[in-house]
Amino acid sequence: MSLMIYPKAPMSPQRVNTILDACLQSFGDDMSLSATQKLDFYHTKRQRLLHQYLVSAYPMCLQLIGESYFTQIAEHYIAQFPARYLDLVVFGEGFPDFIFMQSLQVSALRGFPYLKEVARLECLQYQVYFAEPRPEFDFEVFFDLSVPQFEDVSFLLAPDIRVMQAHYAVALLWDGGQKCEPLDKMLIPKVPEFYCIVRQVYTLELIKIEESLYDLLQRIVQGESMASLYKFDRYGYLPELMKSGWVCGLQF
Repeated sequence: MSLMIYPKAPMSPQRVNTILDACLQSFGDDMSLSATQKLDFYHTKRQRLLHQYLVSAYPMCLQLIGESYFTQIAEHYIAQFPARYLDLVVFGEGFPDFIFMQSLQVSALRGFPYLKEVARLECLQYQVYFAEPRPEFDFEVFFDLSVPQFEDVSFLLAPDIRVMQAHYAVALLWDGGQKCEPLDKMLIPKVPEFYCIVRQVYTLELIKIEESLYDLLQRIVQGESMASLYKFDRYGYLPELMKSGWVCGLQF
């Protein structure tokens, strides 16, 4: 179990939207600019802002491959998203796969087979850090359910929890900033391990978990019925998950 505190607060999706909205408003009020100039200024501002957003969310990837390569990949990634549509959740989630596929096309980056897992870890950290507050589990509603209803009801995993499977020692990156050893020397292949990332006030906690618990949490995320989950839960995790708040609600 390990705690991680961001070196500085990363850029939130809300802040990105606020800046872009303010940018649009200021350009709209400026009568000295032509429509073409306004679009050019907005495009430039948007490119810079989204690049800052990716740097803020993926600092370890930046450190691993260097600023030049990261900037090139980020620019190609940003270009995929039209200016009239930008869902920052979708925008951020696709970056781990994209940066890995791009790295395969650059000879200097082909020695980074662990890049996708590093990016995945950072993506999950970011999602957990800015997740909605965790609601309390309603035990009264739960105890009022009849057994036949278990087939039609599923559990909800708390929004500030994510799980991942790692084939490289990416967990060492959790406190890698405190080590003198280069990051790429720490990322050696290993037997798959399973982790849960949980928000604790202003910190993120990395918890190594058993494969059986990982599989159960994944089934909860996928929306399997309570009846199916109780059959699968041979180790009796579910009662503790409800008490701890990791399971935070019911989906009817």
